[in-house]
Amino acid sequence: SGEIWERVEGWFDMAAAPGNNSRDEEDAEDLEEMRREWSWLESELRGGTLHPKTSGSDEEDNVGSSVGSHMAVMFFRQVVFTHMDCQSLNILTPAAPEEGDTTNENNEKEKEEAPIKLIDFEYASYNARATDVGNTFCEHCDMNNLVPKYEDQYPKPDAQDFFLRRYVKAADRSLARRLDGEAVEGGEKEDMWKDFLSTARREVGRHALISHLGWAVWAMAQKRRGCGIEFDYGKYAQIRMEGYRLFKGWFWPKTSKGCGFSAK
Repeated sequence: SGEIWERVEGWFDMAAAPGNNSRDEEDAEDLEEMRREWSWLESELRGGTLHPKTSGSDEEDNVGSSVGSHMAVMFFRQVVFTHMDCQSLNILTPAAPEEGDTTNENNEKEKEEAPIKLIDFEYASYNARATDVGNTFCEHCDMNNLVPKYEDQYPKPDAQDFFLRRYVKAADRSLARRLDGEAVEGGEKEDMWKDFLSTARREVGRHALISHLGWAVWAMAQKRRGCGIEFDYGKYAQIRMEGYRLFKGWFWPKTSKGCGFSAK
């Protein structure tokens, strides 16, 4: 669940408000398609079963119902405080020393150890962890320049696992210790990370559709308002819907047909 559902409903209302736009009729058709998709997505992800075998995927692609898989679903659907706009312009990293600066031999070490800072909490709210992580993974693609290459830039499984392991260890040390290995019969330990991460990638990927569709609606609302900012909101909505269609095909292959969009 989470607050994102109500927020996007507000953006739908803003985007549907009367305006002086020659594309009003086409925009209305696009919004109607978005709303249908939003209703479907909400039915799949909001308040539904927490069983890892979610409907819509091919049987061979379904993750197992192991303890690790169940823990991943429970953890990533937990509602927590989320940033919801963790993109490159909102992440501050320590400045690198100027070339030739030898005043501090430890500059590089200090830079590596210095914490990053997040700014712009305008869209922060309480949502499922997977929604925020999915949005962050989407932002690995070049959204700001309106030229995302989703298949190349969306984090590969190894990169996702690297992030997700560290996320869990920072957020819940008890869970991380359990995943590192529990004693089973015979004194051996069972490493549950494999099933956990496989399910976590699926959960994050499916919740990434909220990012694509939600920001597409936001862009339509900004386009309608005429914010006075030089930015192609129509193009942004278009590329987010392209991402939505692609990701729906990845994570719900049986239900991905017929999702169209025309805004420019």
